[in-house]
Amino acid sequence: MAVAFHRMMSDSFALRMAELDMLLEQCREHSPFADSVIRDTSNRSGRDWPWWSVEIERTEVNVQEKRRISAEIRLNSTQEGEPGSFEAIWMARAWEGVSADSFRARGSWPLAWNRPAPADLQATMIALLNTAQGSFVK
Repeated sequence: MAVAFHRMMSDSFALRMAELDMLLEQCREHSPFADSVIRDTSNRSGRDWPWWSVEIERTEVNVQEKRRISAEIRLNSTQEGEPGSFEAIWMARAWEGVSADSFRARGSWPLAWNRPAPADLQATMIALLNTAQGSFVK
């Protein structure tokens, strides 16, 4: 009985992941997705708690330094396999050549989403990229 209950919950999360995949497809041709590298960073395996996640990344190459900013939206699952909470994550880093990072910053905030629309996904990704870009100035 417990196995079937857990499987049903996992199926519920899998359905939610499919909905979010379709949402992402609606955004791919629009900013900021259209001019960024897009990665599916989801955990769709049964080994750990699953999550749905998409990351977009931009890299700037100057004469001596490379800068990369990224933005990620993640939906975590609960222990029971149900859709849990959304989280917004940003990261910024800079480096020269093949050396270690000369600068690295990261942050996140919770998203009070239930069923986000494409405009929600786009606006949040733009805010995350702007936050990441702004961290270089500080």
